Amino acid sequence: MATVIHVAAEVEQARYLFTELKRWVAVLKLETNDSNIPGVVFLKRRELEEVYRLMNALIADFPEAFAQPARPASDVDRDVS
Repeated sequence: MATVIHVAAEVEQARYLFTELKRWVAVLKLETNDSNIPGVVFLKRRELEEVYRLMNALIADFPEAFAQPARPASDVDRDVS
C-alpha cells in the first residue's frame, strides 16, 4: 500500500512541476518578445529550450501523469456532429 501512495505522490509532484514550468515558459516568452537586446534574447531562448527539455523529461519519466483520460463513447459521438 505504501508503494501506491509513493507513486501517486511522485505523479502529483510531476504534474505540479510541469504546471510551474508551463508558467515559466509563458514568462520567458514575454520577456523574449519584449526585449530588443540581442544578448538578453539569446539567453532567454536558451533558458526556454532548457525548460522545454525539462518538460519533455517529465513526460517521458511520468507518462501516467500526463495521459489523457479516455472519453466515454457518448462524448465522442457528440463531437462528430
